[in-house]
Amino acid sequence: MFIQDDFCPDEKILDKLSDIRVWESLQGKSCWWEGWWAQEPRNIWEYIIQMIWSSRGAESNIAGFEYWCNILDADNQAVNHLGWHIDKDEKLKQETGENVCPIAGTIFYGYPHNISGGFLEIATEPTFTDSERISAKYNRVIIMDVSKQHRVSRIYRGIRVGLQINLWKIKPTLFADSDTAAH
Repeated sequence: MFIQDDFCPDEKILDKLSDIRVWESLQGKSCWWEGWWAQEPRNIWEYIIQMIWSSRGAESNIAGFEYWCNILDADNQAVNHLGWHIDKDEKLKQETGENVCPIAGTIFYGYPHNISGGFLEIATEPTFTDSERISAKYNRVIIMDVSKQHRVSRIYRGIRVGLQINLWKIKPTLFADSDTAAH
């Protein structure tokens, strides 16, 4: 696991990301990008992906990036947490029962949220009796193994906003026909 605080030094980007409407424009969609070595970033999200991953040599190991936004709200019981899960090719799992996971996952907290709760929790054992807890701190990047069970604990106050990015060796079946899909 890798955690970096004060990740983005670009005040223009952070200022743009302080508008919740920018994040809401991505909510409910999963997107695919082949990466900067194949095409220029088409939007702010892909530019952020390039900022996070271009110095890490990702282009030699992956087919591309899946990305989406989660907005979790303390005042909405249906979306004030995320249960235990692993990230996987959801369409393949549904069609065949096979779990194929990305090689890594990333979370970027680029919205200046003010929350109580909403911790990223990563199970350290199969019984879920112990987990690592990481706060959703503004301008923090987390790189983790998303094939491990993880969740977002209940939010008691505020909204929690994050950009999720998965790196795939093979393009997920969800994006067979398009670079954008509803989720």
